[in-house]
Amino acid sequence: MYDIDVTLTRIEERLTDNEDLIGVDLLPIAILFAGDYLCLDYRISKNHPTVCVWDHEESGELDPMIYFTAKSLEEFIGMLS
Repeated sequence: MYDIDVTLTRIEERLTDNEDLIGVDLLPIAILFAGDYLCLDYRISKNHPTVCVWDHEESGELDPMIYFTAKSLEEFIGMLS
């Protein structure tokens, strides 16, 4: 398990493409296999985030590589059943 400091060090500058908003655009909610993260994506709407997977190996500093997963958290949860 990682503590929060290790996790923040690994992802802090890779979760946004805006250096003034580091860590605000994509919010990790779960860690996936091999170090990727399931995230809420607030880049399109601050009130209705989509769900995406953040690929940590393909992402660069201020250049997140994400894969769309669902239009909402509710839709994502529905995909699990």
